[in-house]
Amino acid sequence: MKYYRSIRFALHAWMLIFFSFSVSLCAQNEDSMKKLSLKGRDLDIAYFDQNPDKEQVILLIHGLGSNAKAYKKMMPNFPDSYRVIAPDLPGYGSSEQGDVEPGMRSFAGIIDSFINQLQLRNVTLVGHSMGGQIAMTLAVSDLPQEIERLVLIAPAGIEQFDEKERQWFYNTATAENMKMLSDEQILNNFNVNFYGARIPEDAAFMYKDRLAIKNDTAAYDAYLELTEGSIRAMLQEPVYDKIGDIEIPVLVLYGKEDLLIPNRFLHANLTQDVMLKKLQEDYPSVEIKTAERAGHFLPWDRPEWTAGQIIDFMEPNN
Repeated sequence: MKYYRSIRFALHAWMLIFFSFSVSLCAQNEDSMKKLSLKGRDLDIAYFDQNPDKEQVILLIHGLGSNAKAYKKMMPNFPDSYRVIAPDLPGYGSSEQGDVEPGMRSFAGIIDSFINQLQLRNVTLVGHSMGGQIAMTLAVSDLPQEIERLVLIAPAGIEQFDEKERQWFYNTATAENMKMLSDEQILNNFNVNFYGARIPEDAAFMYKDRLAIKNDTAAYDAYLELTEGSIRAMLQEPVYDKIGDIEIPVLVLYGKEDLLIPNRFLHANLTQDVMLKKLQEDYPSVEIKTAERAGHFLPWDRPEWTAGQIIDFMEPNN
């Protein structure tokens, strides 16, 4: 019993300080989502598509344990002159997982296929948390010529971990251990994503949807396995040292009250200022901005500010 209590404590501590995997696989409004059957795969991708007749595209990639609904508060803040698309990654939200193994390269490949099949052009690729690492992975591989800019919102992949730290995650962030989290611990994990360490009322549906998934044993097991695989992939597919290979403009956004990045358990002495100063020194061409009164979940805490920064980045002369 003592062993299990210690595991619960370690896992709960990890959940409070690592990446945002607290947004649940929310129940989607199927009527407002489209489905795309990817060619060459037995896989349907669900996505929101705002102003589909416009040529300038903002493509939003969600974070770990999240889905396209994470952007629903921010999407209305973009002008109607832009097409704004937010897909569910394989296995998340209303998208099927099919035979896609969780991974930064595999998810980036899906986004590449998604862009090609929809024949998108003039794309500004935006990624939040794990979505930021996926976006960077795509940008440093075979960058599609359709992608013109990269916006990284509180991205995973900027903070780095050594082998000992990675091994700690491997041992701790398992589906078996995550399954032991109580409802109260799950609620606390939601809280720390937001400014003031408290989930706002208009995001309470996320917690309720998580509990609904938890009550479905098969769905919850699949969710936890996907989460474990995604965490391992983030650690096993680092991208920081390749940022200099990105050949398009890059904007990085963080909330100043982010409680998840940098990791406050493993890197207690690392501040966000120090982390971002190193990023700027290593890659001077990267533009970095931070927001007051915002935590890790910038698209929800400061949706107007975040959308405004993206538009200003796309239209620097306006």
